[in-house]
Amino acid sequence: MYTVTIVDDIRTKLFSTTPTIKRNATKKLLNFDHGLPEDIADSCIVGGAEFEFYISALSKDDFDQQLKSIISMLFQITDQDILCNPFKDFDRSREHDKLIIKPDSSLKMQSFGIEITTPIVSIVNLPYYIESIFTIMKRHNAVTDISTGFHIHLSCPDLDGEPFDFLGLMLLLNTHNLYETWPSRPDYSRNVMDVLNCLNFEVAAQKKDEIGRGWCVIRPEIENKPTHIEMRTMGGDGYHFKLKQVCLELIKIVNLYLLVLDGSAEEECASLIECQRTVIDTADDKKLEKLQEALAFIGYIYEEPTEQ
Repeated sequence: MYTVTIVDDIRTKLFSTTPTIKRNATKKLLNFDHGLPEDIADSCIVGGAEFEFYISALSKDDFDQQLKSIISMLFQITDQDILCNPFKDFDRSREHDKLIIKPDSSLKMQSFGIEITTPIVSIVNLPYYIESIFTIMKRHNAVTDISTGFHIHLSCPDLDGEPFDFLGLMLLLNTHNLYETWPSRPDYSRNVMDVLNCLNFEVAAQKKDEIGRGWCVIRPEIENKPTHIEMRTMGGDGYHFKLKQVCLELIKIVNLYLLVLDGSAEEECASLIECQRTVIDTADDKKLEKLQEALAFIGYIYEEPTEQ
């Protein structure tokens, strides 16, 4: 069904399948009803998703067998090759056209946890991958809990040279209550408003980029891909059984993202920013303590900005 090639010195494996199997997978993708509004479907947005979960294995041999079964099922839904190393992280910076199976630092050690990452695809194909991989997870009795996240990546390479109001987008997402629709996972995904409610905007933008990946929305590649955002609000116990909620929130998130990209939300974003300045100027000790707690988890010691 597939061939396997070892591609590096830590035994990362490249799985490839036959042209016939790839054609069958492509047909499934093309026939899938993505359910996206026309303006989103016709946009130049691309995206991907990360699925963290535990394989219900009784032993290493059992884990290996289940992983092989997962790979076989993945080839039924994708025409792309699969890079896999479930035990050691590997360089995948140039592998955006492949499915990736790897470990994740947030998952418990010795518990057979893996992360599956989709290829970067047109936004119309992202719902297909989400539904298909949720199905594979359910068929293999995947275990999800507070430590397992489900992350969505969005970017628009065609507009990477244009201004992108990331701050405005963060405030829009908060206004539409998209940070708190899932159970709290404070050790894995902090509400970014903990920062924005406490610091002035210049410092907030700087600190947020410095302190890493602990927030519910981040911009991972600000220098090379300014429009690339990662939504980390979703996940937790049983997230792979919540397809309807995921798809509805995906549409809401992408719609707001599109409004910021094309400038339609410029006035609303400016108004939100002005209102937020008042909140920041009156931040109390309780909010500052909450901020310090969030920053401490991800290794940053907060220092109050000096007055100019």
